[in-house]
Amino acid sequence: MTEQVVYIDLPPATTYPTQDAAEAALHEWTRSYEFNVSRRRLAKNEKGDVCIRNYECDRTGKPKCTQKLSKEERVRTKRGSKRCSSPMRISLWAKDKSQSTGEWSIVHTGNGSAIHNHKPSTDARVHAAHRSRAAQATSEATQKTLQNVIEAQSAGGVPVANI
Repeated sequence: MTEQVVYIDLPPATTYPTQDAAEAALHEWTRSYEFNVSRRRLAKNEKGDVCIRNYECDRTGKPKCTQKLSKEERVRTKRGSKRCSSPMRISLWAKDKSQSTGEWSIVHTGNGSAIHNHKPSTDARVHAAHRSRAAQATSEATQKTLQNVIEAQSAGGVPVANI
């Protein structure tokens, strides 16, 4: 049996103003290709601030051995592992290692950033992390919209009891 190799286009090596912006761009890139990455290791500078954050495909690693579990111990009986030792890795690096609050960039790790040994998911929504990020963004947008409505009604003279 030959191992399947799937190549995807690398994300642009762009500089982002913050670590959160770089991480959001990384997740948007993986979502567009119907893959996902998970945080793995990190490196800290001498002050203890994170200066490098590594990510791996969420299918990295070997499946857990469940042969010795009894029927009572099994939580999900009809679900197998999605892990298949995917080699994909990518990193975020702070431009200035001495402070983590500055600019960050996406750093490709050799060929590993473009190679997966599995096909993309049939839909990005199968990844729980993508679903939770989308739900959080929707919740924040709804909260902001509701706040704007309340402020507009208060400014318009509507009594607070009627809002």
